[in-house]
Amino acid sequence: MSYGQIAEILGNKRMSRQVGWALHVNPSPDTIPCYRVVNRFGGLSSAFAFGGEDVQRQLLEKEGVTFDQNGNVNSRHFI
Repeated sequence: MSYGQIAEILGNKRMSRQVGWALHVNPSPDTIPCYRVVNRFGGLSSAFAFGGEDVQRQLLEKEGVTFDQNGNVNSRHFI
């Protein structure tokens, strides 16, 4: 999902930055899989708090997520 999609589910689609902030300070990344959240284009977070975008990509690939030639999540399948 994207930050905006989560914000919309929570009631305000304009609060995607706050969703990003909340995930950045995630106190329990082992139980709250914040690495699954990408930007609206399916791009990875360069500020991924738990190891950078390379780690985020590795975690997503372990779950079977694929990426296009630009490094974005294949949104047709996953977003």
